[in-house]
Amino acid sequence: MTPVWKGPLRDGITQSLINKYLTCPYRFFLYAGLGLEEPRQLHPNLIWGDTFHKGLELLIEKDKPQKDLSPEEWDEVIQKTNKHLKEKFPTAPGSFIHTIKRMLALYDDRYKGSSKFHTEVEFREPYETTNGYKVTLRGKVDALSHDRHTLVEHKCKGKIDQVQTSKEVPVDHQVLLYCYITTARTVVYDLIMIPEAQWMLPARRPSQTNDNWAEQLFTTTSGEKFPIAQKKHHWVQQIGPLEINESQIYEFRAFTLDPIIERMYKWFEHVSQPDFDHTNPKFYNEHFYRVPVRHFDPGKTEIFKCDYFDYLTGSGDLDDLVPVKGFYQELSTEE
Repeated sequence: MTPVWKGPLRDGITQSLINKYLTCPYRFFLYAGLGLEEPRQLHPNLIWGDTFHKGLELLIEKDKPQKDLSPEEWDEVIQKTNKHLKEKFPTAPGSFIHTIKRMLALYDDRYKGSSKFHTEVEFREPYETTNGYKVTLRGKVDALSHDRHTLVEHKCKGKIDQVQTSKEVPVDHQVLLYCYITTARTVVYDLIMIPEAQWMLPARRPSQTNDNWAEQLFTTTSGEKFPIAQKKHHWVQQIGPLEINESQIYEFRAFTLDPIIERMYKWFEHVSQPDFDHTNPKFYNEHFYRVPVRHFDPGKTEIFKCDYFDYLTGSGDLDDLVPVKGFYQELSTEE
């Protein structure tokens, strides 16, 4: 058969595709081979995070730190962020722009110094493993200094574990991949917690405006993590600048990137066979197999639901899935 995704060389590999493949080779076949995915609504956290990313993009592109912006320059950032929210997500909750605006005001961009930063920097680079497997690496860096010395990544989450993340960042696949491609060796990693994703938020009163409610969260609500403006270390955390050395890059390529690429390459060759049949047991091997629907994890096994859950459990079929809109939706050069 001919997979919808044209493979690691012709179409290229992103960190998102690597993650999907590592989750389960069979589910990756449903996605990249058959080009099918589950119908789903966009999660509110993703809407908030996408809009906050836009606000950071506008701030970081400024030639000076946020604290030095004039009121007019700050208003321009907020207006463009709000325009992005309304045009891309017209049904987003009315409170989002108000909490986003206040959270942006807490962001520390002093790492810029006198450096000029470019945002949403895309790359598409040829790559060859030590064993001669040729692929195309693709992706997008949130921000990169003009001299390509420093890169910045942002993650918006419903919960932050800074201690765990601090340990993970220096060995994070995405960070090391971006460092290798861009030649950057200094990393700033932002963690932003989404106010609306917290269960302990006070409810907005019927007569209370979204702006007034957001102001309450940031200035008057009392609690362990409130008011947000006074306890911003719980909400807007910055790991770094971290220095990545050549040894880390080498180990990432030798022990992580190359083996994964070679597995994906062999997977693609396997499912591209003219007579390949994902329903025939004879095609199941070390390259093509199903990961169990439920893994043992005491912390989440009772609530965890994997991708394609209904199909894998027999409560749905392929007709319930929808065509994948694009394998590189995070990039502007979708093909």
